[in-house]
Amino acid sequence: MGRITRIKALIFLLGVVLIAASAASACDISYKVRLKALGETAGVELREGFVGGSRVIATRRSSGGVVVFSRLCPGQYFLAIGDGESVSVTEPHQFNEGYGYEAVIFLQSGSGNVRRVGRGKL
Repeated sequence: MGRITRIKALIFLLGVVLIAASAASACDISYKVRLKALGETAGVELREGFVGGSRVIATRRSSGGVVVFSRLCPGQYFLAIGDGESVSVTEPHQFNEGYGYEAVIFLQSGSGNVRRVGRGKL
């Protein structure tokens, strides 16, 4: 086998290994959120990271019902809920590969399981 043929075979084998590795670490996490609100339609952002250091992964709209995010990769996520400059945010949670997550979010004036943060601080 010539040197160029061996190099081509090695490059092909490396490509197969990389494809197999990426398939093994597929992003298979789902996150189902039930919003308990006062009938409001709200924007729901799924954000990766922590408050003060995050990025938007996906945005959905809800009218107090169910919102589902799927095909998520392992990582730390939280929700930013609302359409204005001030939004309600959940605590960040670590999501692990192979699991599905479900949360009930209570959006009530003065109480609930979220806190208010200015959008510019996300």
